[in-house]
Amino acid sequence: MNERILKKVVMDCPVCGKNHEVSLVEKETVTMIKGESIRHNIVCYCCENENDEDEKYFSNGKMINDNLSIARNEYRIKHNLMLPSDIISMRGKYRITQIELSRMLGLGDVTIARYESKAIQDEVYDMLLKKINDNPYFALECLKRNKAKFSIDRYNEIEQNIVNCTDEINERISRENLEIKYIDYDNESIYNGFKLLDIDKLEVIISYIALHVKELYKVKLMKMLWYIDSLYFKKYGKSLTGLIYLHRELGALPIGHYQIIGLHNVKIEEIERDDNTSYKILPNYSINIEIINEQEKQIIDEVINKFIRFSANEIIKFMHDEVAYKNTINGEIISYELAKSVSI
Repeated sequence: MNERILKKVVMDCPVCGKNHEVSLVEKETVTMIKGESIRHNIVCYCCENENDEDEKYFSNGKMINDNLSIARNEYRIKHNLMLPSDIISMRGKYRITQIELSRMLGLGDVTIARYESKAIQDEVYDMLLKKINDNPYFALECLKRNKAKFSIDRYNEIEQNIVNCTDEINERISRENLEIKYIDYDNESIYNGFKLLDIDKLEVIISYIALHVKELYKVKLMKMLWYIDSLYFKKYGKSLTGLIYLHRELGALPIGHYQIIGLHNVKIEEIERDDNTSYKILPNYSINIEIINEQEKQIIDEVINKFIRFSANEIIKFMHDEVAYKNTINGEIISYELAKSVSI
């Protein structure tokens, strides 16, 4: 078996009964776990005075426990089971104790403590643990199913902790939905204003506009975004958001416009009208406005001041007179090269 010396230690050797220098070594061994031979590394001492290979190695109590834990983890890895560290990490994510996770699963109070120490979970329970870890909605379902096992205050705290995780998932999904629309535009070019899609900045700009424009709806927002990107490109040679705009009947419209208002950090109010649904854009007061600097704010403010009192139809009509709009056809990308002629 392969063996590596880690260091030398002088001690009373239990093998030969003498006080001498022994080697602390790492070596390969085989341990039986649930009837299976598991090959793994262990750390132990080696007495060089003993020639019998079976007798020369020895361990203290801590080493025995640590080596057995290594063997169990190798078994878990082999069978694709969650490691104790994975379960601990999951509890940290939801901010719950071992007992609370046990109760969410409908198990005995000490079950999770055992899984995190010595016991190896069966495949059925491992599937439940993975589902709770991967799916906060399922975690909420389990919590609700076992609500009687928690105090009202603690139940509410755990529920909020899990809801916070669902928010993170929703944010990631909403971003991915927009990123997919830009998957073919992963290089800086004249079409994106020599800037890759910047969702963080886009979310802040939208919230900043909504903070200053009280009656802000989707159509007007999309036109204002084009003017912000175009004016910034005109002055500084690159766009602010990396959005790509198409020539449409109602003016410039960014690719993925539905996904933009679907971003988790873009706050909207759906207003049902007789013939359609309108989307009113609201400020997001929890967003970090410092993402945009003073130079960028100056451009955004210039566009806001220009169009703050424009109706949607008025800004559409104004845009139809832009050279960039007139020199493109329906469905065509509006090149930022044409943004140099933007009229504000």
